[in-house]
Amino acid sequence: MLFKESISDIQVSEKLTNLSLVVEDGIIYNSDIENRLYITFSGTDLIISDQLAEIEKEHKIAVDKDSAEFYRRFGFIAPPFTLYKGVYVLAPYVGISLIPPFSCVTRYPEVGMNHNDKINIRHDIQEDIRNSLNKVSGSFRVLFSGGLDSSLLLAVAHEMGKIEVALNCFMSSMPEESIRAEKMCRSKNITFHKEQIYGDLTEIARMFIDLTREPVADKIALVIPAMLSKSNAKKSTTILDGQGADSLFSGLPQDKLYDLYCKTHCRYLGILLGWMPVWKKKNTTLGRKLYRVTKVLHCLKAPGPVSMFIRSLVENEASKLSAGNRVQKWVNKELHSLHDGLGDFHLVIRYFFMFRVLPSREMQKYAISQSLGYVFKLPFLEKEMINKYFYVPPSFSINERAYKYPIVSAAKKYWPGYFSSSRTSPFQVEFDTGGKSVSEFSLSYISDFK
Repeated sequence: MLFKESISDIQVSEKLTNLSLVVEDGIIYNSDIENRLYITFSGTDLIISDQLAEIEKEHKIAVDKDSAEFYRRFGFIAPPFTLYKGVYVLAPYVGISLIPPFSCVTRYPEVGMNHNDKINIRHDIQEDIRNSLNKVSGSFRVLFSGGLDSSLLLAVAHEMGKIEVALNCFMSSMPEESIRAEKMCRSKNITFHKEQIYGDLTEIARMFIDLTREPVADKIALVIPAMLSKSNAKKSTTILDGQGADSLFSGLPQDKLYDLYCKTHCRYLGILLGWMPVWKKKNTTLGRKLYRVTKVLHCLKAPGPVSMFIRSLVENEASKLSAGNRVQKWVNKELHSLHDGLGDFHLVIRYFFMFRVLPSREMQKYAISQSLGYVFKLPFLEKEMINKYFYVPPSFSINERAYKYPIVSAAKKYWPGYFSSSRTSPFQVEFDTGGKSVSEFSLSYISDFK
């Protein structure tokens, strides 16, 4: 256990500070997005660990029905809840009461940059990326999709002479992505490796669950370790990834969706056509387009921005929640609270993805690889970067009809002619997990070993 102490004796000790944890007025919270810590109570003791398996060994923990339902419908479990009763994840800026009964309090990052004037954010971001990369003495193996974020990181690292190779995951339903990525690398004489992952990844799924005791929420969590293994990546080379830029700089599909929702004629269109079922098959270009259109229409008919946003997060329309599901109730309550506290709904989207969705979903993709000794560099998720840019007004990030504008303008400087928009490419790698969906495999496997 990383920490075990009687609740009545807890102080803001050096041990808690080293874990990036703060205790204020009987509330404990985490301020570091790269932390992955779990908390539970045993009698009068507070227990904190970075491994669910460690908690499971010492305490009888049971699957929580509401969490399992939420996971089936949304594909992830919203923090602070985990799959297990009485065990919570200390996601960033969610405060958990140390005084029974259990309750949560929403916290916020510190205000970093002064935003009274519109500054040259593009220049600042480039300098902050350079400063971040300079903290690593060697070169990088870059996870390179050819999208904006990885392209900007690749270009800055290349400019600094710190590139070993650009590593690309080939997606059979979107071959043009890899073709463009390879062309970009050729233009700068950057070594390019393309890996295709397919087939049955059941063993990697088992490895992930055995390691984390979590259900798989991010499919790429199974692909990344397979890619690194197949490419013979050296563990001595740091892996550079652009995770978090979409959230931090208003480049998510939900940001575009919200702006559509604010247009009365679009909402009328949703009311008129939102009855159509959301298209399920996304393994072709046409299928992805049909999915996006029907999903957007379904969201546009929502009665308010919070319900619109929640609908956008649904992954399995057929899976329903029971009345009074407490995870859903907490999410709904927190989103309304965030809207009241932050004002601009783009900031609500930014907050929820940065501090709720990423910690419980996207951060999974590093778990197996880190356990095998690989080291990742995630500049956009570093605390200094988040504190500096979190409160940048969305009007600075959404500009000239471009979302994630500071990243778009910086990437265009390095890659002229490649980025005419701020579109994001979905991750679409087809693989099997024992003939079941990833979510059903996860829940059945966890039930088997519990």
